[in-house]
Amino acid sequence: MQTRPDKLSFTANLKTEHHEVQAANIIVVLFEEGDAHIAYAPALDLSGYGYTDAEATASFEIALKHFLEITTQKGTLLSELRRLGW
Repeated sequence: MQTRPDKLSFTANLKTEHHEVQAANIIVVLFEEGDAHIAYAPALDLSGYGYTDAEATASFEIALKHFLEITTQKGTLLSELRRLGW
């Protein structure tokens, strides 16, 4: 049986015409719930899921990218981070 890490560290970069955002060292916890594999970042309350750890991780990367894009476009990134306890 192959072991997997219980958590990963992510870095994301987002560049737009007016902003550049970097999220570094986002801790992502990997776990299984039934048949689903979950990648969850408690600090951002974001998750991704799939049938494998790789799919869950890829899904999380998409969720993180969308979180940064949407909150940056709306100008709510800082208020959202404060709401999350940053």
